[in-house]
Amino acid sequence: MEYLGLDDDKIGPWSIPSPDGSSDGHFQVSVYFPKEVEVKNLRLYKLNYQGEKLESYWFSDLAEAWILGVFRYGKMLNPNREDSLGSFGGRVLFDI
Repeated sequence: MEYLGLDDDKIGPWSIPSPDGSSDGHFQVSVYFPKEVEVKNLRLYKLNYQGEKLESYWFSDLAEAWILGVFRYGKMLNPNREDSLGSFGGRVLFDI
């Protein structure tokens, strides 16, 4: 996982899956799947220096957290907080 900084406006606050006029934090997550698997969700938590979860968190699926927009090749995989992001195999790069 790599933090790329603030850049393109892709999503809005809380559950809004569309741009809101503000730059968004941008990460890339590179994962290798040795065979095709279904990826149900991605979740991002803010941690303190001891590795304990703090109050900030983002989920790709559930509406009980800030929306974590998951993109692949520029297409959002979870505009409605779907139960699955899709099936993937090999090296996969997600933009979140």
